[in-house]
Amino acid sequence: MKKISIIMAFVFSVLVINAQKVKVDDGTVTLDKVPIAKVEGSSGLFKNTDLTYKFLNDQPMLRLTVQSSGYFIPTHKDLYWYEIQFFKPSKTVRVLIKGGAYNSQKKLSEMLFVTYTPQFLKNNEIDTVALSQFAEKNDGSKKIMEDTAVYNAYEIELRKALNNGRIDRDLIKPIILKSTGNEVVAWITTSTFDIIQDNVVIGSVEKRIENGNSGLSGNYKIFKRFKNSETIGGKPVQYGIASCVEIGSFPFFRTVQDKKEHKLDSKFSDKSENQIVQFLVNNGYL
Repeated sequence: MKKISIIMAFVFSVLVINAQKVKVDDGTVTLDKVPIAKVEGSSGLFKNTDLTYKFLNDQPMLRLTVQSSGYFIPTHKDLYWYEIQFFKPSKTVRVLIKGGAYNSQKKLSEMLFVTYTPQFLKNNEIDTVALSQFAEKNDGSKKIMEDTAVYNAYEIELRKALNNGRIDRDLIKPIILKSTGNEVVAWITTSTFDIIQDNVVIGSVEKRIENGNSGLSGNYKIFKRFKNSETIGGKPVQYGIASCVEIGSFPFFRTVQDKKEHKLDSKFSDKSENQIVQFLVNNGYL
């Protein structure tokens, strides 16, 4: 019994030691209540992540951003990564994001200074050996370069298609979304629609609605069909022009031509695709 108690005490002590706690307060990052770095910049829900971390003496340490490639390609999965630019030594490490990206300074700091291994920040300076090992273990630049090449080729084709203009039809006629598919897997519902105006198919919508513990969230991609577009398998090629993310009552979406972000004024609805498409038509995107 005494031996078991000693073993349990040891296991508990190991867990306590390893359960390092990160906090961010007024721009200072602490690890187990000990200041280790300073942070400033932009992050949070519906904000572009762009953070600069500094040593405690205010010298720049690294810049952390979230980057992406592969937007709007119908047959291509979007790729996201954390881009970590170290100032001294000068080095960039790109870590592929699996699942969702963190958006809070606390979570991002915990990722940098606890989760990532081997840990490159030691005694208020960058351990160059650990940084090299970290880069070798985590850097996804090769995959990103391959993915970016695919996206760049797609953008060239997209520009050609944009020059074709939009399909002729009566813009006064109402927009109709005709269902072309519906699939439910676990708590995720994926629906597809043709966008029709004046009896002409002008594009399509792919909608994913997730009903999880945090409530409803929506993910939309809108594709545009162009006149004189090429065909694949007898069907006209459609090019992605907008991507929308909707969580709770905060819907916003991006348009690929001008890389602008737009926000809808309405609350979450399982019919938000109608509002998004109507906006795109009214503003000349479709």
